[in-house]
Amino acid sequence: MHGEMIRYFAAQLAAVSGGSGGSTTGTGGKSSSNSDESRLVARRLHLKLESLGFSVGQRLVERCARDHPLLDAPLDIVKFVCKELWSVLFRKQIDKLQTNYKGIYVLHDLSFRWLQRVAPLSTEQAEQDPAQMAEQARVYTSLACGILRGALANLGLNASVKADLHKLPAVQFTLMEEKAAQAAAAAAATAQRPASGGGQGATAQRNAAQQQQQQPVRPSSGSAAVPPRPGVPSAR
Repeated sequence: MHGEMIRYFAAQLAAVSGGSGGSTTGTGGKSSSNSDESRLVARRLHLKLESLGFSVGQRLVERCARDHPLLDAPLDIVKFVCKELWSVLFRKQIDKLQTNYKGIYVLHDLSFRWLQRVAPLSTEQAEQDPAQMAEQARVYTSLACGILRGALANLGLNASVKADLHKLPAVQFTLMEEKAAQAAAAAAATAQRPASGGGQGATAQRNAAQQQQQQPVRPSSGSAAVPPRPGVPSAR
């Protein structure tokens, strides 16, 4: 069902882009145009699926949390999504949850169901275009990213969701709270402004911004710990 939906939207967007695209002259120009058009279609498909997933996640989490106590802490909300929502969607829990306790959460699904039938590129193809596999597989995580974002928003946690693909079919979903994203953006903006103290001051600000963005992510500990098996514990 998920694969059929992706193919349908991709065909619709490709037909629209193909009808509106202009002609190019020369082999190099045609190849470049096709590549740009392919990226544009993939981008539009990603946005469409992510938007659809957002509304699905909002409705689905209402059913999952109907008889559950109110969740207040952001970590409890994320743990609830990892266990309850993921079990409804994929009949399994998230394999691993990590956090830096500063608004960033990393959800590891070591065998993402919607990627299990995606054929990886050959070694020769991967060497020619190492980003091609990630671009092709990215659309298969767009709906899941939207579902996560919609579910979190309905539970009171506004966060951005990004999927990283390193080795299919494993997926790493990175959740960043709105306040964490704002802090990272402010640190980056501060690092780009010239410092009044000279070159050393500018270097110190850049280092501070990098530390903010590269804060190590650790498994949650204590009552918030996530055992390796069977998955994320209940957020009670």
